[in-house]
Amino acid sequence: RRRTNGRCCRLFSPPTHHKYCTAMTSIAPSSIALAEAKEWADVASFMDDVLAGQVDQYTHLESAVQQGNSLINSISNQTDALHARSEEITNSITAEIEKENVALQNESNELATQIRAVQKLEEEAATLTKTNAEIIAKKRASEQNIPIYKAEAAEQIGKLDEIEMEHVKRIPKIKNQLSMFAELTNVKWDYNQKDVLAGEISLPSKFVHRKFAIDKEKLSKYEVTEQLWSIIEG
Repeated sequence: RRRTNGRCCRLFSPPTHHKYCTAMTSIAPSSIALAEAKEWADVASFMDDVLAGQVDQYTHLESAVQQGNSLINSISNQTDALHARSEEITNSITAEIEKENVALQNESNELATQIRAVQKLEEEAATLTKTNAEIIAKKRASEQNIPIYKAEAAEQIGKLDEIEMEHVKRIPKIKNQLSMFAELTNVKWDYNQKDVLAGEISLPSKFVHRKFAIDKEKLSKYEVTEQLWSIIEG
């Protein structure tokens, strides 16, 4: 606001009077000057109120900033604590996982060993089953061949009986031949000795009676005969 016509000038600032105005107001203050002073006082009061509001807003804002900083620090501390706890939990979980992995590997190795043992048992069972089947097949074949074996055995027994009967029939003849040989040679054989030809020779005409033993394993038949005739002839 500006006033001219020889009075003071004011533009929303404390009263600044011109020398002329000062002289005039000091002599006789007018109603206009009083109104301006009151108006200025109102403006100053309003500015004081605005400034006080700004100060209050600044104070409130500063408090809010401090609270925000405190909250940020608290959140930061909580975040650090959470990170530390998270790292601790992660390390614990990692250790447990490694422990479980080791246990799982041990169980896998044990399971593999048991599987190999089971496979070996299965192979042995298969071998035994095969062997058992072969034995059963051989048993059945033997059972089927039993009548044949019995027939063959009966035939062999019959042949042995025939040979035995033949020997029985020849025994008297052999005894006669041995008796005749003994009378001619004067040799009495000792049949108890199996490994050598042993016996006694009696030559009454020469008053000779001697025992003999000839090792038939070391001599040929010809040598045995020659040695025996030498003993008989004395």
